[in-house]
Amino acid sequence: MGAISTIAEINKQARAFWTIETARMEQRMADMALREIAFESLNDEMIRNVPLRCRKSLETALLDAENKRNTFSNNFSQKGGKAKKTDALQELIIAFVRKTPDISVNILEKQIRAEEFLGIIEEVTAHEIHFANHDGHSKSARLPGLKHRLTRARKKLQNP
Repeated sequence: MGAISTIAEINKQARAFWTIETARMEQRMADMALREIAFESLNDEMIRNVPLRCRKSLETALLDAENKRNTFSNNFSQKGGKAKKTDALQELIIAFVRKTPDISVNILEKQIRAEEFLGIIEEVTAHEIHFANHDGHSKSARLPGLKHRLTRARKKLQNP
């Protein structure tokens, strides 16, 4: 866009700008949480005896409140982490439960021992099952925890 040459053009551009800004301010004022944060900020300046010429305008306080909420929301979302994914051993257990829904823990352990060195199961010791996960990394699960994995597999198949 070229240089603005007349006062009429400047006024027209200013009116367009303030029409948009007024609509945004009204949206922010309609949000109770933003309004509370903005008024709290303005009251804080008043309590601290900030000179009038240095205080925020209502529009600025609302914009700051919206920016703070967005920052907080983004940071809060990042702390959520990732949903747990079913590991390769659990998927193997689910496959066994699909074939035999009333499988016992002892039979499940025997079937897992039979799968040793055939793919997923790397080694079964007296206390642990070592297996290759989806990403190729080795993982281990305690053998006594097999009953809990079996219960979770049954629940998953009952409530898909």
